[in-house]
Amino acid sequence: MTRITQFFWESLLAASQENPPRFVELVMLSLAGVMLVLWLFDERWPYLVLSASYVLGSAASIWVRELISPYRSDRKVRLFQATAMLSLTGFLMLLSLQEV
Repeated sequence: MTRITQFFWESLLAASQENPPRFVELVMLSLAGVMLVLWLFDERWPYLVLSASYVLGSAASIWVRELISPYRSDRKVRLFQATAMLSLTGFLMLLSLQEV
């Protein structure tokens, strides 16, 4: 088991050093997923708001990174994904307002 955990931590360390912005976005989206699962079981609105704020932060990070980076062929796809995440955030925020 120690070999698997060692591989996991080495992979995590390499990913964080290779591309830090994407690593932070991955962590934020993972935490958003955890908060959504907690909200499904507990239905307290702070979980939903925190999840939406993580998604909003990640989407904003993707937007900024894609807009300042040199042109790539998949830029439109990444911007569409960021826009979809922003739309999901808006939906979650409206849902959280109805819960209050």
